[in-house]
Amino acid sequence: MAKTNPIGVRFRVDVLEYVKTEHGIDSPQKALVFYERFFVQHQVLAKDIKQVLRVEKPAEQEKKAPPKQSELKNSHILARIAEVEQEMKSPPKNPLIGLKMWLQVRQNEINDLKKKIENE
Repeated sequence: MAKTNPIGVRFRVDVLEYVKTEHGIDSPQKALVFYERFFVQHQVLAKDIKQVLRVEKPAEQEKKAPPKQSELKNSHILARIAEVEQEMKSPPKNPLIGLKMWLQVRQNEINDLKKKIENE
Protein backbone atom coordinates (compact mmCIF):
# COMPACT_ATOMS: atom_id res chain seq x y z
CA MET A 1 0.00 0.00 0.00
CA ALA A 2 1.33 3.41 -0.92
CA LYS A 3 2.25 5.66 1.95
CA THR A 4 1.61 9.37 1.90
CA ASN A 5 3.44 11.99 3.84
CA PRO A 6 1.14 14.50 5.50
CA ILE A 7 1.85 18.06 4.45
CA GLY A 8 0.62 21.36 5.72
CA VAL A 9 -2.28 22.43 3.54
CA ARG A 10 -4.37 25.57 3.72
CA PHE A 11 -7.71 26.04 2.06
CA ARG A 12 -9.95 29.04 2.01
CA VAL A 13 -12.60 28.66 4.67
CA ASP A 14 -15.46 28.71 2.18
CA VAL A 15 -13.86 25.98 0.05
CA LEU A 16 -13.22 23.78 3.09
CA GLU A 17 -16.79 24.29 4.30
CA TYR A 18 -18.14 23.34 0.86
CA VAL A 19 -16.07 20.14 0.79
CA LYS A 20 -17.23 19.29 4.32
CA THR A 21 -20.93 19.75 3.54
CA GLU A 22 -21.01 18.26 0.03
CA HIS A 23 -18.52 15.41 0.28
CA GLY A 24 -18.19 14.72 4.02
CA ILE A 25 -14.47 15.52 4.09
CA ASP A 26 -13.47 16.91 7.47
CA SER A 27 -9.73 17.69 7.25
CA PRO A 28 -7.53 19.69 4.87
CA GLN A 29 -5.37 16.61 4.21
CA LYS A 30 -8.42 14.60 3.11
CA ALA A 31 -9.55 17.53 0.98
CA LEU A 32 -6.14 17.58 -0.70
CA VAL A 33 -6.39 13.86 -1.48
CA PHE A 34 -9.90 14.41 -2.83
CA TYR A 35 -8.76 17.22 -5.13
CA GLU A 36 -5.73 15.20 -6.24
CA ARG A 37 -7.94 12.28 -7.28
CA PHE A 38 -10.35 14.67 -8.97
CA PHE A 39 -7.49 16.24 -10.93
CA VAL A 40 -6.02 12.89 -12.00
CA GLN A 41 -9.42 11.61 -13.17
CA HIS A 42 -10.04 14.74 -15.21
CA GLN A 43 -6.57 14.63 -16.74
CA VAL A 44 -7.27 11.08 -17.93
CA LEU A 45 -10.62 12.20 -19.33
CA ALA A 46 -8.98 15.15 -21.05
CA LYS A 47 -6.46 12.81 -22.72
CA ASP A 48 -9.27 10.51 -23.86
CA ILE A 49 -11.19 13.45 -25.31
CA LYS A 50 -8.07 14.62 -27.18
CA GLN A 51 -7.70 11.14 -28.66
CA VAL A 52 -11.33 11.14 -29.78
CA LEU A 53 -11.10 14.61 -31.27
CA ARG A 54 -7.75 14.18 -32.97
CA VAL A 55 -7.62 15.26 -36.59
CA GLU A 56 -6.19 12.07 -38.00
CA LYS A 57 -8.48 9.05 -37.95
CA PRO A 58 -7.10 5.56 -37.14
CA ALA A 59 -7.90 4.29 -40.65
CA GLU A 60 -5.70 7.02 -42.13
CA GLN A 61 -2.87 6.04 -39.80
CA GLU A 62 -2.99 2.47 -41.03
CA LYS A 63 -2.82 3.62 -44.64
CA LYS A 64 0.57 5.22 -44.10
CA ALA A 65 3.28 2.89 -45.32
CA PRO A 66 6.28 2.25 -43.13
CA PRO A 67 9.42 4.10 -44.22
CA LYS A 68 11.36 2.45 -46.99
CA GLN A 69 14.80 1.00 -46.37
CA SER A 70 16.40 3.65 -48.57
CA GLU A 71 14.75 6.42 -46.52
CA LEU A 72 16.18 4.91 -43.35
CA LYS A 73 19.64 4.73 -44.92
CA ASN A 74 19.32 8.33 -46.06
CA SER A 75 18.40 9.47 -42.57
CA HIS A 76 21.54 7.80 -41.20
CA ILE A 77 23.64 9.39 -43.93
CA LEU A 78 22.14 12.83 -43.30
CA ALA A 79 22.79 12.44 -39.59
CA ARG A 80 26.43 11.58 -40.29
CA ILE A 81 26.78 14.57 -42.62
CA ALA A 82 25.45 16.87 -39.90
CA GLU A 83 27.82 15.28 -37.39
CA VAL A 84 30.88 15.79 -39.64
CA GLU A 85 29.86 19.39 -40.39
CA GLN A 86 29.61 20.01 -36.65
CA GLU A 87 33.09 18.53 -36.19
CA MET A 88 34.42 20.85 -38.89
CA LYS A 89 33.10 23.90 -37.05
CA SER A 90 35.32 23.10 -34.07
CA PRO A 91 38.37 21.21 -35.37
CA PRO A 92 41.05 19.89 -33.02
CA LYS A 93 43.94 22.29 -32.37
CA ASN A 94 46.75 19.97 -33.46
CA PRO A 95 45.55 16.92 -35.40
CA LEU A 96 48.28 14.39 -36.18
CA ILE A 97 47.84 14.76 -39.95
CA GLY A 98 47.72 18.55 -39.90
CA LEU A 99 44.74 20.85 -39.84
CA LYS A 100 44.39 21.33 -43.60
CA MET A 101 44.60 17.60 -44.25
CA TRP A 102 42.11 16.88 -41.44
CA LEU A 103 39.63 19.38 -42.93
CA GLN A 104 40.15 17.90 -46.40
CA VAL A 105 39.47 14.36 -45.14
CA ARG A 106 36.27 15.53 -43.47
CA GLN A 107 35.17 17.40 -46.62
CA ASN A 108 35.86 14.30 -48.72
CA GLU A 109 33.75 12.23 -46.34
CA ILE A 110 30.86 14.70 -46.70
CA ASN A 111 31.17 14.62 -50.49
CA ASP A 112 31.16 10.80 -50.53
CA LEU A 113 28.07 10.69 -48.32
CA LYS A 114 26.26 13.16 -50.56
CA LYS A 115 27.10 11.03 -53.60
CA LYS A 116 25.61 7.98 -51.84
CA ILE A 117 22.36 9.87 -51.37
CA GLU A 118 22.28 10.98 -55.02
CA ASN A 119 22.97 7.46 -56.32
CA GLU A 120 20.10 5.87 -54.40
